[in-house]
Amino acid sequence: SQRISNLSFLLMGTLQKVYSPIVYDKMFNDPSIKGSRDIGLLLTPYAYLTVFPAVAISIFSEEILMVLAPPEYISGANVVNILCIALSLGFFTKQPQLMYAAKTRLITGLSFLNFLFTIIFLYIFIHKYGVLGAAIAYLISSLLYNVLYLWQGQKHYKIQYEWGKVFLIYFSTFFISISILILNLLSVSYVYLLGIKLIFLICFLFLGYSLNIITRSNFDLIFKKSHD
Repeated sequence: SQRISNLSFLLMGTLQKVYSPIVYDKMFNDPSIKGSRDIGLLLTPYAYLTVFPAVAISIFSEEILMVLAPPEYISGANVVNILCIALSLGFFTKQPQLMYAAKTRLITGLSFLNFLFTIIFLYIFIHKYGVLGAAIAYLISSLLYNVLYLWQGQKHYKIQYEWGKVFLIYFSTFFISISILILNLLSVSYVYLLGIKLIFLICFLFLGYSLNIITRSNFDLIFKKSHD
């Protein structure tokens, strides 16, 4: 389950190679409010494209496990859903605000806190819910870590995020993943479930289109930078 959900993390790293150099360039060469606003505009497509693999893997976690894993692992689809939500939050910790501000000790301190959070919540949830509890613990610790990292990052270099759009992206991610998790637990007929999954995927794609993220220019940027 972790290996499959980690696919979204690897894709996130690939996208980071596209956007990070541009963000760094604007931070150093245009440290004004306008530069901060430009970075926020740039990062909205990055947020969506970072989250999209996690959403897709979360939606079709059961089908992916059917193809790649033995039958006894199919029940791990719910674990994949939760891990995909947790990994999608990594968008915020990928932003180089603290590195730009040379806050290496702070980064180390936050990483240590994340380690402590993970150990504490694993101890609380794993005894009660097993493997699913471990995934829940990882989600909670990731959420806390990302909130702290975002708070400190904004404190040292404020990015003018398009918060309305970012909220819609993450609300949709949480809603879709949790809905699939609940439907799996309710043992809904696979035919109906597959139809719902396709509707969720289409809705998320439409969200990207309506936010002007799924555009030719954005994909040209990704392919151009990834081949540089």
